[in-house]
Amino acid sequence: MSMKGGSLKPPEIKMFLQASYEEKAPKQLDDYTLDEKLSNLYGKVYVNEKAKKVVLAFRGTGMDT
Repeated sequence: MSMKGGSLKPPEIKMFLQASYEEKAPKQLDDYTLDEKLSNLYGKVYVNEKAKKVVLAFRGTGMDT
């Protein structure tokens, strides 16, 4: 299977960044599914099979809300 890159809209970026800080991240974000085998406390991997896209979201040292 080949994946192709693309751009994310600002609300999508915010959604993935917020998920990266959650210990128990959502299993589903829009059409993206959390890959629980590749994800951990510091980074989350979301896959959209239909669009053939993968998003890697890494948390930093902290997040002010």
